Amino acid sequence: MKKTFVITLLFAFCLIVSACTADVDAESPDWAHQFIKWNGGSYRVTDEQVLHVKEKLGQVEAFTDDENYESSKTYSNAYPVGTEFHKISDVPQQEAIAVNVNGEYFKLTRVKN
Repeated sequence: MKKTFVITLLFAFCLIVSACTADVDAESPDWAHQFIKWNGGSYRVTDEQVLHVKEKLGQVEAFTDDENYESSKTYSNAYPVGTEFHKISDVPQQEAIAVNVNGEYFKLTRVKN
């Protein structure tokens, strides 16, 4: 009887400890990746520099670090309001776009759902 009580007590203790352990990622206000959400798609930030761009496609209209944020506006968790993005020469905009950061352009690739 005493052995059963000890085993039950240890099981309950383990259950309580595992339930109370904080998940650091779940509390983080940042998404897993930096992105721009535009035209129904999410474009993930890369560090690949782009040398040839074409016309301006748009600009960031809202910045947010709230993972529950949804809007029809173009928004980003990486770039401030007003940041411009452009079409990349010879690359369909459904695949990638380029963001202007201090006069340099960096590739953002569309995330496949």
